[in-house]
Amino acid sequence: CPSRSVGLTVHPVSPPPVIGPVDTLCSEGETATLRAVGSGLGRIRWYHDAEGTQPWATGEVLSWAPAATTTVWARQE
Repeated sequence: CPSRSVGLTVHPVSPPPVIGPVDTLCSEGETATLRAVGSGLGRIRWYHDAEGTQPWATGEVLSWAPAATTTVWARQE
């Protein structure tokens, strides 16, 4: 069987969500709120890690009282 080349183009299903604004908290126990706006083609999912293996929440708004500097990731799925 002779070999042949096949072209492949990958297009993302939706663009990543836009997140902001980031709250500035002045004292421990205050609530931080993040809002993510996506393309409408899936749910926003929040994660504790960049790989998306530690889910945190689902929805456009994430509110919590961080005890320290926290990094969160969001993606539209």
